[in-house]
Amino acid sequence: MDASELVVLAFAKSEAGQLDWEDEREFEYEGQMYDVVKTESRNDSLFYTCYQDRAETELNHKLDRWITGWLQHNPQQQEQSERLNYFFRSLYCISAPAYISIDELASTPVFTYPNLRGTTGKAPPSPPPDPAGHHIISIF
Repeated sequence: MDASELVVLAFAKSEAGQLDWEDEREFEYEGQMYDVVKTESRNDSLFYTCYQDRAETELNHKLDRWITGWLQHNPQQQEQSERLNYFFRSLYCISAPAYISIDELASTPVFTYPNLRGTTGKAPPSPPPDPAGHHIISIF
């Protein structure tokens, strides 16, 4: 291999473990694949003499594009994505008044829950009634 094809990448020793290593002689850094030819350790730094593997980098990019395209055109994936979006949208109140008057706040239940029909009702009694008819005393 010609020396002009090699690059030297320097990292702090603490950063080297955070690289995306494929195996002990190959890693990905900033979207590029590198094959390690030589490793040197000096003080708190590691110096990797590497061959920049452009062919493998391009292959990885093509694979990423193919997977992304497949996921976008897969009807099952689209349906799951729509369900997930619907679920997350249901967690947030989209239209809420900009302000609530003190009178409205006093008359609005603090805790609400959705009933089976999808409307919001008052909070269940706390503590819940005992089905056996025993009296439950709240400690708090």
